Amino acid sequence: NALGKDVAQRTRKHEKQANYQEAARLVKGGHLLLVEDNAVNQELALEILQDAGLRVDVANNGAEAVEKVSATLYDGVLMDCQMPVMDGFEATRRIRQNPRFADLPILAMTANAMAGDKEKCIESGMNDHIAKPIDVAQLFLTLARWIKPKQEAATPEALPAKILGDDELPHIPGLELKAALARVAGKTKLLRKLLVSFRDAQAEVIARIRAAHDSGDRETAIREAHTVKGLAGNIGAPRMAELAATVETMLKTGETDGLADALLLMEAELADLRARIAAGLGDAAAVSAPAITVDMDVLATDLRRLDALLADSDSDAEAVADGLADRLRALGHAKIAERVLKAVDDCDFDAARERLTELAGALHVTLSPGRQDGVS
Repeated sequence: NALGKDVAQRTRKHEKQANYQEAARLVKGGHLLLVEDNAVNQELALEILQDAGLRVDVANNGAEAVEKVSATLYDGVLMDCQMPVMDGFEATRRIRQNPRFADLPILAMTANAMAGDKEKCIESGMNDHIAKPIDVAQLFLTLARWIKPKQEAATPEALPAKILGDDELPHIPGLELKAALARVAGKTKLLRKLLVSFRDAQAEVIARIRAAHDSGDRETAIREAHTVKGLAGNIGAPRMAELAATVETMLKTGETDGLADALLLMEAELADLRARIAAGLGDAAAVSAPAITVDMDVLATDLRRLDALLADSDSDAEAVADGLADRLRALGHAKIAERVLKAVDDCDFDAARERLTELAGALHVTLSPGRQDGVS
């Protein structure tokens, strides 16, 4: 450049884009089976794959997948791991029992990132692992490694020259929308559709998790939390994904201490996220907070716990305070609840205790001996 010469400069982003386009060209015309029980994930994967010139059939669970693979000659299978009726691991084992499908590429698609998950996929007979939330470039690079279409694409249409873009993206605080847009190949319309689907489909998910857990249906509770984790990743909601992952892990390990608080945190974040999505899309009226039934005995216990944590200047107070917020708003004490939360967020524990004393008085809750009328 200093000598006045033109120099070809290829950044890592451009290299990845070129590799992605070449990979997508190589698999164009292929016939895949997508095995996925979640409608939003189905819609996302179908739009990405079909736009790239692939033919895609859908199975809603592992049992359907086994039937479809037996009846149709596919170039490959994209297999979700956690599904009702039959999971992806068992479906893969059954498919591999037939020597005809010994070389059929089966690629796992899962939001799990725990140590050993990829090994479990390989042990069940899968060839490779594609992480959720889906990164479009990585998806096609992995597909190109395994999928060899039997049918050539009819016309070599060029792929869009741009993967990334932010045209007409809404502004939604807390969401990493540029990263989410990259995962959907720069399709702003699709990303908006995913945001709406998440907002509407997950309104009652906490109730479903609690109901499944209380009835002893641990697998359903785990699958619901797992789904939220993956969908939150798709729309660029890391805090939501993190809280859902915590609940999923606790359900998997059977950990009950702290599960109620973890669910409350997840519930509060979900309500707030849905409201932010609605506001960002200019449709705030579409979200009404689900009715919350408040058990006053449990609430009183939680208020006393918060008071004790504040007295000890314990940082766990923030999580407990967040878990109280929705219940206090439901009881009509939103303003004073916000003052308590702000003081806790600011680590002003003395002020938080003063506000908590006011709140306890309004609720006719005794925090502890000598605490009814002031902080001591």
